[in-house]
Amino acid sequence: MTSSLRLGLPSGGTVMKARTTTLVTVVLLVSACSPASAMRTSVPSSTAAPMPQEVAERSPLPACGIENATTQNGPWNTAGRECFRNAYQQGQPAEFVSTRLTTEGDPITTIYRVLSAGKIEVFMDTTQDKYGDQGWLRFDCKTLASATSMAVGPDFGVDDSCTQTRIH
Repeated sequence: MTSSLRLGLPSGGTVMKARTTTLVTVVLLVSACSPASAMRTSVPSSTAAPMPQEVAERSPLPACGIENATTQNGPWNTAGRECFRNAYQQGQPAEFVSTRLTTEGDPITTIYRVLSAGKIEVFMDTTQDKYGDQGWLRFDCKTLASATSMAVGPDFGVDDSCTQTRIH
């Protein structure tokens, strides 16, 4: 008797089918997380304050990912940043969520959204920024600025094309 039979493992052909099925399942799961699938990205809570209704009920967009920089040096979601930059450059809908720390260490969560070419929406949660607005802000933009920062990969932010509205 072979060790395969003693261990209760399936015979050769069945093992190959099981491996193929597992590979197909993994590929399907990975492709479901690609920017082509529209979904509302869950926003990490940086505050105990309630999220404004227009943020909580925003329309779903293809998700580029989430990053939560726990220090001034990251960690950064480089793939998510590149995904969002590419969507922005192509005018394709996408969403990217970033929580970063201020110089004083207060978390600010920003939800970047490309709605279409020339139409960008940015929600910013500054409720825990002791030296800031301590509320939710909305920016409606035509473009985004390229920023230089400690983030690895592309960095971006609001620019002069944006109009700001306090929403909470």
